[in-house]
Amino acid sequence: MRAYVHSDIGEIRPFTSWRSRNDPSLGNYSMSIDSRGAPQIVILDGSKRRWRSGHWNSQIFLGIPNMTLVANYLYGFKLNNDGFGNVYFTYIPNDSSHLLRFHLKWDGMDEQLRWDEDAKQWQKMQSQPANECEIYNYCGNFTTCSVFDSPKCRCMDGFEPTRQEQWRRGNWTDGCKRKTQSQCQRNGSVAGGGGGEDGFKALTGMKLPDFADMVRLTASETCKEQCSANCSCIAYANVPSIGCLIWSENLVDVQHFDKGGSSFFLRLADSELGGKRKLSTPLIVVIAFAGVFFLGIFIWFLLRLKEKLKVLPASIPPSLIRNSEMPVFEVSKEYSTDLSGPAELLMYTLKLKENR
Repeated sequence: MRAYVHSDIGEIRPFTSWRSRNDPSLGNYSMSIDSRGAPQIVILDGSKRRWRSGHWNSQIFLGIPNMTLVANYLYGFKLNNDGFGNVYFTYIPNDSSHLLRFHLKWDGMDEQLRWDEDAKQWQKMQSQPANECEIYNYCGNFTTCSVFDSPKCRCMDGFEPTRQEQWRRGNWTDGCKRKTQSQCQRNGSVAGGGGGEDGFKALTGMKLPDFADMVRLTASETCKEQCSANCSCIAYANVPSIGCLIWSENLVDVQHFDKGGSSFFLRLADSELGGKRKLSTPLIVVIAFAGVFFLGIFIWFLLRLKEKLKVLPASIPPSLIRNSEMPVFEVSKEYSTDLSGPAELLMYTLKLKENR
């Protein structure tokens, strides 16, 4: 059986749904292959994506986590290229005695069915989309969706809801946005320069984002180096049996699996990775000037306070001293022989006595 053909001159969609349960005319849903990056099967609602299988790694589709559980039936897929720009999948069951068929229903559900000879009926082996998280980009851009979490939708590390109020109400369609600009964004889309270097955070157990591009590496290159040197690259993955994939657009339709899944590396600002931003030279000058200014004010205040404390004992009224519980001071006059004039200076020497 040949299925899901794609051609360089256009898509051929051999699987098209009925219009309704009882109307066999052509409906809104169809299936095809998207060969960008690594091939994957997609269900389309008109021209919009409804579901995708995830990338083909020559053994399984990475976006179908339970594919290995029914390997005897699903490992019949094989990707073919006829050399004339046509890429297509064929499916041959491992056991030729098994009767299998694929069915794209009128409501956009894809089913894989096996004939049960004893019951004389078709049995459903699996169907897609199987849950809300498998509906295309259910949580919006830069999010992950998991049926095992509550809530299902979460922003990727380094991102926050685009609209906080809607997010709290369970409306996730607007997705998430960056908390902190990356180095490339701060430097006008030029790698390197001022500020801390961008880094990468691993997201594991994932259905890889859609719209990946494959990069051919030389023996001395790594996928990380390719992405780091290119400001348009916001994530990368080095996938066994596929190679280096990079993403330059919004990260969409990412699902987190309880088991299995793949890893990709998300570009983040250094501060989102625990680094510290470097202060600019003008800011350092302003901080230094402000520090010196406030230090001078503080020293001036201490000197003024010291002068006031020196004259404080002489200004205490004697009556207050005699009538209080404070220590008693004996006051004696000593006239200076060196000073004369109308404003004769009197010096008081205070001697502390024990309070009797």
